Amino acid sequence: MTAAHIASPSLIEQLQRALVTMAEVVARDIRALPIFERIDRELAAAQSTVALRGEDDPVAKARALARLRKEAGA
Repeated sequence: MTAAHIASPSLIEQLQRALVTMAEVVARDIRALPIFERIDRELAAAQSTVALRGEDDPVAKARALARLRKEAGA
């Protein structure tokens, strides 16, 4: 199960903190880059999912769906 399936504002905050931490790790050791990229993808998917849930604007909803689709294919 991905972060997008259980997305919540608290999960987004946790992923944002993890992303900053991993950015610092990557600055010291490039071998950690795949972990950083995974967290970045999970964060983007979670943000799109949360935005999608609360969105009444059809254009914004379509954009959020497009971001989710793009992330699923990445």
